[in-house]
Amino acid sequence: MADQAVAACARCGGSGWIITEKDGVSGAERCDCRLIGREKRVEASAGIPPRHARATIDNFLMPEGNPIVRKTLGTVQFEVSKFVREYPLDGRGLLFFGGPGSGKTHLAVGALKALISKGFEGTFFDYQDLVERIRKGWDPSAGTSDKGAYQSALDAEILVLDDLGAHRATEWVEDVIHGIIGHRYNHQKTIIATTNLADDDDQIREGSTPGGQPINRKTLGQIIGERSASRLHEMCRVIKLWGVPDYRWKGR
Repeated sequence: MADQAVAACARCGGSGWIITEKDGVSGAERCDCRLIGREKRVEASAGIPPRHARATIDNFLMPEGNPIVRKTLGTVQFEVSKFVREYPLDGRGLLFFGGPGSGKTHLAVGALKALISKGFEGTFFDYQDLVERIRKGWDPSAGTSDKGAYQSALDAEILVLDDLGAHRATEWVEDVIHGIIGHRYNHQKTIIATTNLADDDDQIREGSTPGGQPINRKTLGQIIGERSASRLHEMCRVIKLWGVPDYRWKGR
């Protein structure tokens, strides 16, 4: 498909190069059609779910009639765009906190696609799906083998972990995610993660006990381990979307 796109290019005639001349000196430069073809190939291999295939930072849905939330999301959108512009100057990724339907996955995918357009590569994993694929790859009784998923999570230039901490917490799961985060931390590899869990300093109320005592949402550190959560904070710029309405139910 990429070769067909290049062959159809009117600028380079399918060669992928454009002849240039400056001050009487001839040269050549890459045609944009090569970059477009490369971008499509990398996106197609990144594992981005079809539901989010069209997600970009610019088409992030803004609420109507709620100026406070709109201002909050406008600031978030600006920060994600700033991250893409500056990447990889400080080497950090992104860590999104927020409730369901607040747009975390949309922004994470939008950031990944924007980085791909800058020449980087990345891999998207739904956290629960990744853990299950790794478990089956290590369990002979499961009847399948997918050891490549764990290696992909270790090796990806940019790793997107969506819904981090959604899998039932066990010692094995904590060890797996600590292994992935620890490896990427030590090798200075970028992580973009989203989670519905609270940050350590968040007080997100989920209900009350029969006696009226508040029940707060569990924190990321409680589910994936404090060591892994601490390293993620060092590796990422933290962005919080608490208080943003769930667009799936209420619209924006």
